[in-house]
Amino acid sequence: ALAFTLLLMISCTSTNNNNPPQDFSEVPTTSIDSLQPVISGQDALISSITALETGPNGHIMILDADQSKVLQFHPNGEQYNTFGRSGKGPGEMMAPRGMDIQDSTIRVLDLGTLRINRYNLKGDVIDNFDVQKEASYFGFMAMGNSTEYYTVANGINGKLVGHRNAATDSARYFGEAITPDPP
Repeated sequence: ALAFTLLLMISCTSTNNNNPPQDFSEVPTTSIDSLQPVISGQDALISSITALETGPNGHIMILDADQSKVLQFHPNGEQYNTFGRSGKGPGEMMAPRGMDIQDSTIRVLDLGTLRINRYNLKGDVIDNFDVQKEASYFGFMAMGNSTEYYTVANGINGKLVGHRNAATDSARYFGEAITPDPP
Protein backbone atom coordinates (compact mmCIF):
# COMPACT_ATOMS: atom_id res chain seq x y z
CA ALA A 1 0.00 0.00 0.00
CA LEU A 2 2.87 2.37 0.81
CA ALA A 3 4.57 1.68 -2.53
CA PHE A 4 1.28 2.32 -4.38
CA THR A 5 0.77 5.64 -2.52
CA LEU A 6 4.32 6.79 -3.33
CA LEU A 7 3.90 5.82 -6.99
CA LEU A 8 0.61 7.71 -7.14
CA MET A 9 2.16 10.83 -5.55
CA ILE A 10 5.11 10.78 -7.96
CA SER A 11 2.92 10.37 -11.02
CA CYS A 12 0.57 13.17 -9.92
CA THR A 13 3.42 15.62 -9.35
CA SER A 14 5.02 15.14 -12.73
CA THR A 15 6.08 18.39 -14.37
CA ASN A 16 5.91 16.99 -17.85
CA ASN A 17 3.64 19.18 -19.95
CA ASN A 18 3.52 20.09 -23.58
CA ASN A 19 3.61 23.88 -23.08
CA PRO A 20 7.02 25.43 -23.74
CA PRO A 21 8.29 27.85 -21.09
CA GLN A 22 7.32 31.46 -21.66
CA ASP A 23 10.14 33.68 -23.02
CA PHE A 24 10.58 36.89 -21.03
CA SER A 25 13.96 37.80 -22.53
CA GLU A 26 12.51 40.72 -24.53
CA VAL A 27 10.61 42.28 -21.62
CA PRO A 28 12.30 45.53 -20.51
CA THR A 29 13.40 45.51 -16.87
CA THR A 30 14.65 48.09 -14.43
CA SER A 31 17.07 47.40 -11.65
CA ILE A 32 16.01 48.79 -8.28
CA ASP A 33 19.63 49.94 -7.93
CA SER A 34 19.12 52.35 -10.85
CA LEU A 35 16.21 53.99 -8.98
CA GLN A 36 17.94 54.10 -5.57
CA PRO A 37 19.24 57.71 -5.84
CA VAL A 38 15.73 58.84 -6.79
CA ILE A 39 13.84 57.24 -3.90
CA SER A 40 16.21 57.58 -0.95
CA GLY A 41 18.64 59.99 0.60
CA GLN A 42 18.52 63.68 1.45
CA ASP A 43 18.19 64.85 -2.17
CA ALA A 44 15.57 62.26 -3.18
CA LEU A 45 13.13 63.26 -5.90
CA ILE A 46 10.30 61.20 -4.40
CA SER A 47 8.95 61.48 -0.88
CA SER A 48 5.85 59.26 -0.81
CA ILE A 49 5.18 56.54 -3.38
CA THR A 50 1.42 56.05 -3.51
CA ALA A 51 1.19 54.15 -6.79
CA LEU A 52 3.57 52.62 -9.28
CA GLU A 53 2.56 51.55 -12.78
CA THR A 54 4.38 50.19 -15.80
CA GLY A 55 3.52 51.95 -19.04
CA PRO A 56 4.17 51.16 -22.67
CA ASN A 57 7.68 49.92 -23.51
CA GLY A 58 8.38 49.20 -19.84
CA HIS A 59 8.39 52.84 -18.75
CA ILE A 60 7.79 53.31 -15.04
CA MET A 61 5.38 55.87 -13.60
CA ILE A 62 5.44 56.75 -9.91
CA LEU A 63 2.72 58.78 -8.17
CA ASP A 64 4.14 60.87 -5.32
CA ALA A 65 1.27 61.85 -3.00
CA ASP A 66 3.26 64.34 -0.91
CA GLN A 67 4.40 66.30 -3.95
CA SER A 68 1.18 65.77 -5.99
CA LYS A 69 3.05 64.72 -9.10
CA VAL A 70 3.79 61.79 -11.38
CA LEU A 71 7.40 60.97 -12.25
CA GLN A 72 8.18 59.04 -15.42
CA PHE A 73 11.27 56.87 -15.94
CA HIS A 74 12.79 54.96 -18.83
CA PRO A 75 13.29 51.22 -18.18
CA ASN A 76 16.96 51.95 -17.38
CA GLY A 77 15.85 54.11 -14.42
CA GLU A 78 16.56 57.49 -16.05
CA GLN A 79 13.87 60.05 -15.25
CA TYR A 80 12.51 61.78 -18.34
CA ASN A 81 9.36 63.64 -17.26
CA THR A 82 7.35 64.96 -14.32
CA PHE A 83 3.82 66.30 -14.36
CA GLY A 84 1.13 67.42 -11.95
CA ARG A 85 1.29 69.79 -9.02
CA SER A 86 -0.61 70.70 -5.89
CA GLY A 87 -3.82 72.64 -6.44
CA LYS A 88 -7.44 72.45 -7.53
CA GLY A 89 -7.09 73.55 -11.16
CA PRO A 90 -7.09 71.35 -14.27
CA GLY A 91 -4.61 68.52 -13.85
CA GLU A 92 -3.71 69.60 -10.31
CA MET A 93 -4.05 67.35 -7.25
CA MET A 94 -4.67 67.81 -3.53
CA ALA A 95 -4.53 64.20 -2.24
CA PRO A 96 -3.66 61.76 -5.05
CA ARG A 97 -4.24 58.17 -3.99
CA GLY A 98 -4.40 55.96 -7.06
CA MET A 99 -3.17 55.74 -10.64
CA ASP A 100 -3.65 53.46 -13.60
CA ILE A 101 -2.80 53.42 -17.28
CA GLN A 102 -5.36 52.41 -19.87
CA ASP A 103 -4.33 52.41 -23.52
CA SER A 104 -2.49 55.75 -23.81
CA THR A 105 -4.24 57.47 -20.89
CA ILE A 106 -2.88 57.92 -17.37
CA ARG A 107 -5.64 58.31 -14.78
CA VAL A 108 -4.98 59.66 -11.29
CA LEU A 109 -7.54 59.45 -8.49
CA ASP A 110 -7.46 62.60 -6.34
CA LEU A 111 -9.44 62.24 -3.11
CA GLY A 112 -8.70 65.88 -2.20
CA THR A 113 -10.81 67.17 -5.08
CA LEU A 114 -12.95 64.02 -5.50
CA ARG A 115 -12.08 63.62 -9.15
CA ILE A 116 -10.02 61.61 -11.60
CA ASN A 117 -7.54 63.56 -13.72
CA ARG A 118 -6.73 62.11 -17.12
CA TYR A 119 -3.39 62.77 -18.86
CA ASN A 120 -1.79 61.58 -22.08
CA LEU A 121 1.50 59.68 -21.88
CA LYS A 122 3.44 62.95 -22.14
CA GLY A 123 1.67 64.27 -19.02
CA ASP A 124 -0.58 66.77 -20.81
CA VAL A 125 -4.02 67.16 -19.22
CA ILE A 126 -6.81 65.58 -21.25
CA ASP A 127 -9.68 66.26 -18.83
CA ASN A 128 -11.04 65.28 -15.44
CA PHE A 129 -14.30 64.00 -14.03
CA ASP A 130 -15.82 64.04 -10.58
CA VAL A 131 -16.13 60.96 -8.39
CA GLN A 132 -18.75 60.48 -5.71
CA LYS A 133 -17.90 60.94 -2.05
CA GLU A 134 -18.17 57.21 -1.44
CA ALA A 135 -14.88 56.86 -3.34
CA SER A 136 -13.15 58.53 -0.40
CA TYR A 137 -14.51 56.34 2.42
CA PHE A 138 -11.45 54.14 2.47
CA GLY A 139 -9.62 55.31 -0.64
CA PHE A 140 -10.26 51.94 -2.27
CA MET A 141 -11.18 52.33 -5.88
CA ALA A 142 -10.66 50.48 -9.13
CA MET A 143 -10.98 52.22 -12.44
CA GLY A 144 -13.04 50.72 -15.21
CA ASN A 145 -13.25 51.81 -18.82
CA SER A 146 -12.81 55.49 -19.64
CA THR A 147 -15.08 57.34 -17.15
CA GLU A 148 -16.19 54.32 -15.11
CA TYR A 149 -14.98 53.41 -11.65
CA TYR A 150 -15.73 50.98 -8.83
CA THR A 151 -15.73 51.87 -5.13
CA VAL A 152 -16.30 50.29 -1.76
CA ALA A 153 -20.01 51.02 -1.27
CA ASN A 154 -19.75 50.61 2.50
CA GLY A 155 -23.34 49.39 2.79
CA ILE A 156 -24.94 52.08 0.62
CA ASN A 157 -28.21 50.63 -0.69
CA GLY A 158 -27.30 47.47 1.27
CA LYS A 159 -24.44 46.70 -1.10
CA LEU A 160 -20.65 46.20 -0.93
CA VAL A 161 -19.49 47.58 -4.28
CA GLY A 162 -20.55 50.63 -6.25
CA HIS A 163 -20.06 50.97 -10.00
CA ARG A 164 -20.35 54.47 -11.41
CA ASN A 165 -20.15 55.98 -14.85
CA ALA A 166 -19.29 59.68 -14.69
CA ALA A 167 -20.20 60.26 -18.36
CA THR A 168 -23.78 59.06 -17.92
CA ASP A 169 -24.06 59.99 -14.22
CA SER A 170 -25.33 56.49 -13.49
CA ALA A 171 -24.65 54.11 -10.63
CA ARG A 172 -25.34 50.51 -9.73
CA TYR A 173 -24.48 48.55 -6.63
CA PHE A 174 -23.86 44.86 -6.04
CA GLY A 175 -22.74 42.41 -3.37
CA GLU A 176 -24.83 42.07 -0.20
CA ALA A 177 -23.55 44.08 2.77
CA ILE A 178 -23.78 42.66 6.29
CA THR A 179 -24.87 46.03 7.67
CA PRO A 180 -27.02 47.82 5.08
CA ASP A 181 -27.23 51.60 4.86
CA PRO A 182 -24.84 52.70 7.62
CA PRO A 183 -25.37 56.16 9.18
